[in-house]
Order: sequence, then structure tokens, then C-alpha cells
Amino acid sequence: MQLPSLRDWILLVVDKVLLGGLLVWAGFWLNRRLERWRQRAAATREWSKEEALRISEIVSDFGDLDAATDRCMSAVGAVIEDLKTNAKATDHHELKARASQEEVSTHEQAIRKKLYRFRPWLGKELGQKAFSYLDKNRDLIDESSVVGSHDTVLMADLCIELDKIREAFYAAVRARYGLPAEGGQKATPQLE
Repeated sequence: MQLPSLRDWILLVVDKVLLGGLLVWAGFWLNRRLERWRQRAAATREWSKEEALRISEIVSDFGDLDAATDRCMSAVGAVIEDLKTNAKATDHHELKARASQEEVSTHEQAIRKKLYRFRPWLGKELGQKAFSYLDKNRDLIDESSVVGSHDTVLMADLCIELDKIREAFYAAVRARYGLPAEGGQKATPQLE
């Protein structure tokens, strides 16, 4: 039996070192890939949470805007009734209508600022629907602010258009989060 020569020992050691180095390099490479994947998954989860939070905030703000618009339209309705019966609106109803219109304007301005800040989370489609919603609401409020010459037919048409745009906006929110399409019900995204 012959003992391995020095050359055989060197080849054996070099072979094992190269194989070990290859395994270390493969492990390092796989570890880096796994860490990148974990970072992307964590960033995606964080983005999704932020997106749901931002959209939930916008939906809540639109709910407040709807309530303010309803109060405004009630006050304007009282002014219109005064005009039908007295040919002059009472100061109380007129002041209430103007205050309601100012409240709606304040809500609209705040929502517009948020929509610009939250654009990355909203996306193009939802952002366009939100701005259409605000624009149509503004048209309705502008028309209702013309004291003494309210075009009730135009206001009714604007209300119908606003309802359609509102439902399209809420439908887009429900679709984004896979929520069931329920007629007229306003959805708020829930965080997991």
C-alpha cells in the first residue's frame, strides 16, 4: 500500500478548499437574495398599510364633506322655501346657508390638499374619481350659492350627477380592497 504523495495531498486540500469556497459563496448569494426578498415583502406590507390608512382617511373626509353638503342643501332649501312664500329670504336662513357653504368649502380645500399629498397611494384612477367628486360637489355648492336665482332643475341634475360620481368613487375603493359591491353603502378599508 502506497501513501499519497505530497502532490495528491495538495490536490486534495485545494479541491476541498475550492469546494468549500463555492459552497460559502452559494450560501452568501442565497442569503443576500433571501434578505432582499424579505425587505421587499416588508416594504410592500408597509406600503399596503399606508395605502389603506390614507384611503380610509380620504373616505372619512368625503363622508364629512357629504354631511356638510347635506346641511348646506337643507339650508339652501329653507332659503328657497322662504323665497317661494315671502319673495325674500329670511336673514336667519340666508346666514345659515352661507355658513354651510363656507363649511363645505373648508372641507373641500382640506380634501384637495390631502389628495395631492396622498397621490402615490391613491393611484391615477382613484385620484381622478376623487377630484371629479370634488369638482361636481363644488358645482352644486356654487349653484346653490346664487341667492334669489336658484335653478332647482340644474341643482337636481347636479345632485344626480354627484350621486353617480360618488358611487363610482366608492365602487373603485371597494374594488381596490376586494370588498363586496353593495348599493349605496360607503366602504372604509380595514387594516389587517
